[in-house]
Amino acid sequence: NPDKVSHLITKLEWDGNLCMGEAKVLDTPNGRIVKSFMDAGVNFGVSTRGLGSIKESNGIKYVQPDFRLVTVDIVLDPNVANNETTLALL
Repeated sequence: NPDKVSHLITKLEWDGNLCMGEAKVLDTPNGRIVKSFMDAGVNFGVSTRGLGSIKESNGIKYVQPDFRLVTVDIVLDPNVANNETTLALL
């Protein structure tokens, strides 16, 4: 939803198994909230959402090549440790 936008992804690239990215915080109501969190030193992370198929082998689920990243959200409580997910906000 455009009324909920806080940032614009400006760069995404793979570094081995890691997806590294940069985003610009926008001057929108939600962007100003993100900026105020940053200014206050609040730690936050990112959450990705995508579409695609998986195949399971020996109890392990493998993402298939048809995966498509849909969005990267800024969240206060990411599913992974902060050192595993880093998004540079410009």
